[in-house]
Amino acid sequence: MATLLELRTRVRDYLDEPSAAFWTDAQLNNWINQAYFFAYMEFVQAFENYFATVVFQNITAGVDTYALPANFDKFRLLERVIDNSVTIPLQEYNRIETSNLLSTFSATNAYLPTYRFVGPNFVLEPMPQVTVVNGLRLEYVPGAAPLVADGDSPVSTFLNQWQELIVLKAVVSAKLKEEMTGNQGADLGPFQVMLETWENKVKDAIALRSQSRKYTEPFGIDETSNYYYP
Repeated sequence: MATLLELRTRVRDYLDEPSAAFWTDAQLNNWINQAYFFAYMEFVQAFENYFATVVFQNITAGVDTYALPANFDKFRLLERVIDNSVTIPLQEYNRIETSNLLSTFSATNAYLPTYRFVGPNFVLEPMPQVTVVNGLRLEYVPGAAPLVADGDSPVSTFLNQWQELIVLKAVVSAKLKEEMTGNQGADLGPFQVMLETWENKVKDAIALRSQSRKYTEPFGIDETSNYYYP
């Protein structure tokens, strides 16, 4: 995985400026980070769990509001953990006119709430009347952390073949500054074409993370299947 220093060196190679003269390291670092964030969001929107992580959350009786992880971006899945073995996905429900009924379940495994977002928190409804250690399993996508030190790298699951997106997008930003201030230097056009080519190729590649046989089952899952539940 390339470091910020290595990414910046590759950007400078395209710009034909090995050391800072027209473009400062700070400027290039900023454009590299913006390019990284842009690419990161593209991969998140592919909904293929490239950057997902898992944490567990306690359920506390009488408490319905729980803080999202500090680096939270998007939920992939929020599940209720039953007896530390079975998990049941919870449904997001944005209540508008429905009454907020209180939970009457005193049996731990019977509590299956809905959830909704309120600011930096998520709310369980109805409010739990039971306490369950690690009662919720949160599978979520964290936000991308900025690259600050020269030794910093993109998240470990950001594959090597994606890095050219960061480099080329940073190069285009740098060339835009050059053209706006003096209309000089190498033409911006070729870099934009290269970036577009890479973007199209990567978007095609990330859209499908796994390939399986596709067919129509007219009568549901066959009872001989391993996935059949009588």
